[in-house]
Amino acid sequence: RDARIKGEAAAAAATRVLAFKRIVQHQMHYMAKDGEMPLDPPLDNPGLLDELHAAATIVQKHARGVLGRKAARRLCEEIIVEEYEEFTRMERAATSVQATFRGHVARKDVAKARGERYSAAVKLQTKYRGHKARKEFREMRRETVEAATTVQSRFRGFQARKERERRVEAQKGEIAAFVADCIARVVEAATMEEYEAAVSAPERREEGPENDFA
Repeated sequence: RDARIKGEAAAAAATRVLAFKRIVQHQMHYMAKDGEMPLDPPLDNPGLLDELHAAATIVQKHARGVLGRKAARRLCEEIIVEEYEEFTRMERAATSVQATFRGHVARKDVAKARGERYSAAVKLQTKYRGHKARKEFREMRRETVEAATTVQSRFRGFQARKERERRVEAQKGEIAAFVADCIARVVEAATMEEYEAAVSAPERREEGPENDFA
């Protein structure tokens, strides 16, 4: 309210000053038109001069207030602009810091995830290699058992064949001995028969004439 009242008073004072200025300009215009030298404004009315001085003072104060307020407003605007620019810079810096931090966290998370994937891959490879090694060992053991079984079977077959051959050879020896013994007995018997026949032949010849004389 005070500012409005002061503004109205300043406007009235400015109107008076402008009216006096127009009067003076009007007088000077006509005086110049008549070929006379322009005169200074009338200074013979002290009341008018005091009124004009007071009006000019009011206008000057109001103008200074307006200018001060304008300057203050400009200063505030400049401060606001500077504060806004500073806030913008700080916001950009904060955004940059956040982006950097987020990038760092993201890189850390990526590195952690990569490490976890690498550890999982190593574990998987270890398990796969262990499974493969166990599978290969079981396969090798199976092949070894099969080979040992085959060797044992063949060795047992070889032993059986050797035993059969030994028995056959023994039987052959026994048969040969038996045959030889039989042959020897036959030969011996034949020899004895021949011997007995040879021995008994002269005796029969000696007995023969006696029988004839009987």
